[in-house]
Amino acid sequence: MNKPFGPGEYGNLPGLIMGLQRAGKIYRVESIDKTKQTVVKPNKGKKITEEEFNDIGKKMRKLR
Repeated sequence: MNKPFGPGEYGNLPGLIMGLQRAGKIYRVESIDKTKQTVVKPNKGKKITEEEFNDIGKKMRKLR
């Protein structure tokens, strides 16, 4: 089973967040140790725009 992982409040999104720019800060993956974790390409779901992604983030922050 794949577990969500990412920086800050984005760690609860499905999949692995490889890069993120928020409030003047840039978060990015610098290395991945393949011996500890396997990254699997999603085979379901839908692509969303950056605007839709931001709306989802806003809704998630309101739920906290």
